[in-house]
Amino acid sequence: MRRIRAFTLVELLIVIGIIACLIALLLPALAQAREAEHRIHCASNQRQILMAVIMYANENQGWMPVPTPAGGPVTYGIQSYNYIAIGMTDFGLLDWNWGRLWPYISHDPQVRERVFNCPSDDATLRLAADVYGAPDQAHPRNFSYCFNRQLEIQENPVATALRSSQIRHPEHKILVLEQQNPRTTVGNVNTSSPFGPVPIIPLLTSRHSGLANEGFGDGHVELLSANLFNGFDGTIDNGRVHQLTLMNNAYFYYCALTVDGFNDTGYYLSSQ
Repeated sequence: MRRIRAFTLVELLIVIGIIACLIALLLPALAQAREAEHRIHCASNQRQILMAVIMYANENQGWMPVPTPAGGPVTYGIQSYNYIAIGMTDFGLLDWNWGRLWPYISHDPQVRERVFNCPSDDATLRLAADVYGAPDQAHPRNFSYCFNRQLEIQENPVATALRSSQIRHPEHKILVLEQQNPRTTVGNVNTSSPFGPVPIIPLLTSRHSGLANEGFGDGHVELLSANLFNGFDGTIDNGRVHQLTLMNNAYFYYCALTVDGFNDTGYYLSSQ
């Protein structure tokens, strides 16, 4: 009778070691593939939001949708303000059932929630930002995207909105932002305007391998680094002033909706 030779303990350990090495090599690749899928899904979400904004403007004589102002839902996010694009129940919490923009995205509140959330945005760590841009433990968050603050309604003294024809070069103007911790439906790329004598801290996320998806006025989505909008105002150090100049240029180029941008020498080009 023929004898069957079994594996020795050493041989089994070698096989297990080879399998472990293969798994260790494959896991980073799998993680990168998963993040690439999430990044594409996130960009798709933003394109859907941008298309809703464009359709809204087309059906409302060019008027852009009006997000809940930075003053927040306590002041503005109430249903008597029937021009608000998306309502809020509190800082960090969108109202999936109320807002003039929702019918252009979906009639299903669950779909609306999916569209406004990036799959890479960890649901267990979602907090809204405080007024300084830091996570606010008192306010959980249920959305990942917000609108350029320059779409915020101006009341001086009559309530007005921005018209799509007022946006200069929409192909390089950001309308939908992917912040790290959005607080309301409007936001900025950093913690202050480019002119205050304070540190300017970027607010965009870095969850996509150090980059953020940003939605532009012509409907396309692009990956940008938050460091584009980092700087410090009020210093005399040439390096920092240079950094501030670059940040100012980026701010006007990407965010100032009614301004053309800047030219090769760094001077801002106004539409006026």
